[in-house]
Amino acid sequence: FMFRNRHSNSIKILFYDGDGYWLCMKRLSKSLFKNWPKSEETISQFCLNEIVDIIKPKVPKQISTLPWLKIT
Repeated sequence: FMFRNRHSNSIKILFYDGDGYWLCMKRLSKSLFKNWPKSEETISQFCLNEIVDIIKPKVPKQISTLPWLKIT
């Protein structure tokens, strides 16, 4: 199950892995989940690719190309 708050800045995902339930939460500080379906229905089914599109961050290109520094 996946739930979004009214402000579209927080989602919770509840799933069962065969041994128990997991509750995951992601809250955005400065943006919104803009890829959330616009459907008026309260219940929808998503495939894994659609869920990834909803929750992955939209990182500006200049940030995503910064080099990683090895910390020793």
